[in-house]
Amino acid sequence: MPSAYVQKWEHFFEAAIDLCLNDPFKTRVTIKYKNNKSLALIKVTDDKKVFLFKIMEEADLKKIDSLLRVVSQILTNNEEESMQEEVHQTKEAAKKKSKKRG
Repeated sequence: MPSAYVQKWEHFFEAAIDLCLNDPFKTRVTIKYKNNKSLALIKVTDDKKVFLFKIMEEADLKKIDSLLRVVSQILTNNEEESMQEEVHQTKEAAKKKSKKRG
């Protein structure tokens, strides 16, 4: 099972959402925090594909919250429109932030 570290949050977010939408019953999201390195590692897998993302800045921890909110909606089969709207808003916000950072 090959692992893929994703460098950009937008790509990781889209890959995680795609896994959840394709097979919500097999998709898992895990988070590991290493206090001594101030590092959070997020892993999304469906046992066929594995995507990993490292968060090293405390300010980026909000990204985890937005991902988990959308994944929770998908996995609990909440209203599809509200989920798609939140995915769209999160993607747009991520694009704006990445443009500001250069």
